[in-house]
Amino acid sequence: MSNVFNLFLHVTFAILGFVFWGLGIALLYIMRQNERILELGKFAATSLIIGGIFFTLMQFFGSLTYSPYGSQISGFLKDEYPFWKGIFDYKLLLVNTPATLMGFGAAACAWVASGRRDVTLSLIFSVGAALLFLVALVFAVLVTTTYSV
Repeated sequence: MSNVFNLFLHVTFAILGFVFWGLGIALLYIMRQNERILELGKFAATSLIIGGIFFTLMQFFGSLTYSPYGSQISGFLKDEYPFWKGIFDYKLLLVNTPATLMGFGAAACAWVASGRRDVTLSLIFSVGAALLFLVALVFAVLVTTTYSV
């Protein structure tokens, strides 16, 4: 796969992840404000799970795109590099993997909280995971601009 295509998939999955993540957080917030709408928790959890899947795919294609074995966005795009080295780029995995796990934890919290009145823990996990992903995106851009291939 070319680096341009990897970059396209990375950005697409990041956007979809944030859309579903935002929807999940919004539903949790609505559920917290209005106690009569407890069934929203299942929809919030489903949205967070879908967002987590998109973020996992984002991490996969991002590690291929932003790998030092790939190439720069701002420089020449290079198609040939070891596939496995891009997947296991430790700098990106250090940021994205905990955020992905935290995302699935937030979805699990939302699912459990759907039958309860207090969903504060789910909101904390969800917002925390979203912030971790923002850090991951900034980190990926910094890695892109500092590596020279």
